[in-house]
Amino acid sequence: MKKALLITTILSLIGVMSFAQKPINVVWSIGKADQSPNEFALAPDGFKNFVGNDFGYEDKFYLVNYSQERTDFPYVLPGIVDTWGGTYQWSGWRNNNINILFGLNNQPPEGK
Repeated sequence: MKKALLITTILSLIGVMSFAQKPINVVWSIGKADQSPNEFALAPDGFKNFVGNDFGYEDKFYLVNYSQERTDFPYVLPGIVDTWGGTYQWSGWRNNNINILFGLNNQPPEGK
């Protein structure tokens, strides 16, 4: 039993290590992978201005290759109990999200 567990663990680690070494093709990204929120809107501590900047509303969006992180994508999104993310009476009822849109140069053929 112990030998089977050891072999399974070793094979799992080999699989994880080989997967981790494959190159990653980035299609798009928002911000930098630097553990810092500084390139985003409202950073570093302006979360209380979330509503005042119209974030979280349905008509607000981030358009890839057009919008700017510094003005169009907040560093933080409130949860459903964060009163600073909306009016107090709606806290706990509504979650906030940001619409991320992609533009297309050509419409793909129908059925594909």
